[in-house]
Amino acid sequence: MSIQVWPFLVGRNRYLDYRTIVAPDFICDAGIPNLLARAADGDLTEPGYAMYRKVEGSKVGDFTIIFRVVKALQKDINSEGGNEPLKDSFGREIYLIEGIVIKNRDKISINNKHIEEVHKQVKGNYQNFWDCIDAPPVAVSSSFYLENNETSTPLRIEEIQSLKLSHQLKTSDNRSWQVERKLFVEFRVSSIAISPTDQKIAIRSYNPFVAIWSLNEYQHLASINKKLKGVMNFDKTLKFDSDKAVAFNSDGTLIAFSIIQGSDRNNLLLYNVKTQQEENIVTGHRLSPFGRIHAVAFSRDGRLLASASQDSTVKLWKLTTKEQYASLQHQNPVYTVSFSPEGSTLASGDSKGYVEFWDIRSKNRLDIIQSKELSSIKSIDFNCDGSILAVGGDGDWTDGNHLQLWDVSRKKVIHFLAGHNDPINSVAFSPDGQTLASGSRDGSVKLWDVQSGKELLTLSNQSDDGFCDPVTCVAFSSDGKTLVSSSEDGIIQIWRC
Repeated sequence: MSIQVWPFLVGRNRYLDYRTIVAPDFICDAGIPNLLARAADGDLTEPGYAMYRKVEGSKVGDFTIIFRVVKALQKDINSEGGNEPLKDSFGREIYLIEGIVIKNRDKISINNKHIEEVHKQVKGNYQNFWDCIDAPPVAVSSSFYLENNETSTPLRIEEIQSLKLSHQLKTSDNRSWQVERKLFVEFRVSSIAISPTDQKIAIRSYNPFVAIWSLNEYQHLASINKKLKGVMNFDKTLKFDSDKAVAFNSDGTLIAFSIIQGSDRNNLLLYNVKTQQEENIVTGHRLSPFGRIHAVAFSRDGRLLASASQDSTVKLWKLTTKEQYASLQHQNPVYTVSFSPEGSTLASGDSKGYVEFWDIRSKNRLDIIQSKELSSIKSIDFNCDGSILAVGGDGDWTDGNHLQLWDVSRKKVIHFLAGHNDPINSVAFSPDGQTLASGSRDGSVKLWDVQSGKELLTLSNQSDDGFCDPVTCVAFSSDGKTLVSSSEDGIIQIWRC
């Protein structure tokens, strides 16, 4: 029996970060080759094993990838080279992720001979990619057929969590956005998070009180109150709108948020949404106020949790063991963090206008960029393929330069989004990556066209008395049809298309 498959390759070279190098023709034709870099990820594959993952809801429909992660060797770029590992300009070993794409989603039997056939087909493309300084076009692969009558022993297949997408759901006509509901909560709101299933929203105040509401029925479901007496007043030490420390994990079963607990310690609490019980408390940041946790973020595969702190560190935590995986040192307090979609890179922004890029595997800094226009970075977000980073913060008020779009590969600004009168507190890309939402201290929420950098629409956050409270957070639903914003006065506005 023969099965039609397409080879693909994900990797990096001396200068460029991980990206798709080779992708099937039908995926390139749909304009989504970087989806493979997002879907294929992991540590080095043990001999005799391969990884299996379903990708659901893409522009080309559902498909399956089977791949292995191996070290790139000298012989991969030079036929006369040996088995010495290739390294980048920082001296870090380079991995290659190579495998096959199958249009149907059924598991198949694959052996080492099949994988070596893929390696032969993509090897030439990697040789061409090796010396590139600027990102080249993705090489297109054609299909070939695997024969399943081989006598060699099949590889053991390890299945990882399916990647579910909403990229085929375009952000609706921006003129059709209307406020469907306002929720009035009895506390100041510093940040919000929407569950991946779009069924729940977590609403957070500092030190902290977290309320969970139904996003469809607008009902209060649960409250998590960890406020303790006798701790330092946050408003007197740090800005209230710097707190973005609440997030759902990738399947919506866990909420992570920071707490001040005992002796004024800065810890993380994991809360199980289904059981409505505390699951774990994670410790490691400095004492108050120097260790206040400003932001948290889950990796999209659900394996890691990042926390950004006033103690000038970003800490990474393994969700399986609840132990610290890495401590990444900034020179300044860190306000915001964001994982790249494929999970290999973390970006973090600090109080002095620096954005740092980190390699998750090696735990090393990839790059550090200081924004010339932003004196502090308050919020960052990767788009759906990781090629663009939205960067918002405190900028030059005379020009309204509080918001930028960066090309991630070149680490350069591609658009200045001028229009807000005050600093940006929150940015969020729509799931399709075509629209950016921004929430500002000036009390407004704006929508921007990512490709052109032009403002599409201003969604007023003005209250009935005409006063605009600062917008503290914005978030899109996973289908891109709902946008939620929060403001300091405890008003949650829900826009639908």
